Amino acid sequence: MTRYVIIGAGAVGASLAAQFELSGIRYALIGRGAQIGHIKKHGLSYQRPSGKRRISLNAFDIADPPELTLDDILLLTVKSQDAASSLASWSRRQVSGSGGATATCLPVVTFQNGLATEAIALRLSPGFMEPVS
Repeated sequence: MTRYVIIGAGAVGASLAAQFELSGIRYALIGRGAQIGHIKKHGLSYQRPSGKRRISLNAFDIADPPELTLDDILLLTVKSQDAASSLASWSRRQVSGSGGATATCLPVVTFQNGLATEAIALRLSPGFMEPVS
């Protein structure tokens, strides 16, 4: 079963996580620092046209992320200036049950403005942009 691993817990990543939570879609929100600590402890205050509510999210600190699996899809929601270092870091992570494969075998969807992030992802690992069979 597909799980979306949301890398970056800012406005875009946290909003995706909240919408996934409300829709029953499997996800893991990965962030760092005080922001992810607050989300883990207090949930997210999420405002939509239908109203405002507090939502508990499946959140992890970057220092202690969940294991990756072959069913995961990485959603890169960090700021553009952090995309290269984030992609480089995640490309080295092992994928559980894959016989030693790294996250470069997983699909990545980028959420940054412009086209530079896709080129960075391709330079770091062509597998990041190829479909998983």
